[in-house]
Amino acid sequence: EGVPVGRLVERRAADRLHIVDLAVAQAWRRRGLATALLGAVIARAREAGLAVTLGVAATNAPALALYRKHGFACAGET
Repeated sequence: EGVPVGRLVERRAADRLHIVDLAVAQAWRRRGLATALLGAVIARAREAGLAVTLGVAATNAPALALYRKHGFACAGET
C-alpha cells in the first residue's frame, strides 16, 4: 500500500491538454487503471472545452489499442 502503480503526465496549453506520459506498472496492467486515468483526463478536458492530444510509438500496440478504444486516431507520424 502507498506504492505508486502508475503515472500520468500532462501539459496544458491554451487550446489543448497534451498527454506527455501514461504508464502503469507491469504487475498492475489489464485492470482498467490506464482506462481510468485516460477517462479522467478526457472528462476534465471536455469540461474545460479542450482537445486532448498525445504521442505514442507506432510499435506500442497495447497503447495504440487503448487510445483507439477511446476514440483517438492517428494524425501523422514523426
